[in-house]
Order: sequence, then C-alpha cells, then structure tokens
Amino acid sequence: MNEQHTNYRDEQFWFTAAVVTFNTVLVGKDIACIPKCSLVFASALVSLLGAIIILTRWVADARTHADIVRAEQDKKGSKSHPSRESGRFKHFPKEAPNPEFASVWKRFYYFLVELSTGLQAVPYIVVEGSGSLFYLLLIGLTFLAVCLYA
Repeated sequence: MNEQHTNYRDEQFWFTAAVVTFNTVLVGKDIACIPKCSLVFASALVSLLGAIIILTRWVADARTHADIVRAEQDKKGSKSHPSRESGRFKHFPKEAPNPEFASVWKRFYYFLVELSTGLQAVPYIVVEGSGSLFYLLLIGLTFLAVCLYA
C-alpha cells in the first residue's frame, strides 16, 4: 500500500467522521430552538460536501492505482490492458493542475471532471463494496436521520 493511498483513506475516514458527528449533533434535542428547515439545509449542505469529498478521493486513489497497475503490466511486457483513452479515467487530464500556477477555472474544470467521474463510478463502488461505499452509506443514513427527527 503506497503512502498516497493511505492519505486518501485517512481523509475519507476523517471527513466521514466529521459529517456523521455534525449530523448526529443536529438530531440532538439541545438545538430544538433552531428551525427544522435550517437543520435539514445545513445537514444537506455538509452531507453533500462530505459525499463529494469521498467520491473525489475514491477517484484519485483509483486512478493512482490504475496507473501503478498499468506501469507494472508495461514493465512485464503485457499488452492485454486497454489504453487510458478507453478506460474509466479517459476524460481526466494527465495531472492535477499545479496550485501555484493554474487558474481558478482550470482547477474548477478539473474538479468537475473528477466529480463527474466519481458519480459515474458509483455503480462500480457499490459492486466493489469498498470502504467508500460504507462512508457514503453512513453519510446518507445520518442525513436521513436529520430529515426524519429534526
């Protein structure tokens, strides 16, 4: 397991923990004076951001893993794998924009491509049964609890 994979996994865990904690606090009785629509809106916003982060981290990790596998296969001389242009990450730029020099719009475009790829990969994530699916379920269930009990 490479260090980058560990970073993505840790980020997913901590973002999920933060969203679940936030939603759990919103279900609590101590904030009953806050309007219910405000609670649901805040939960929806935080849950959506958490889900986006989980998906984009999954995409980044899966892409890195695909590059490692492709490089190992190339080293062995195996040509059985398809090119990147026909794979799940075909719309991805080769590298993320450099934060020092890239424009805001270039980074935003990269984010949209990353998010689009993550949304298209949801069926794969479900079938894979990975930790990302578990995190998305936790976020979704705690958001549902806020909607039901707020």
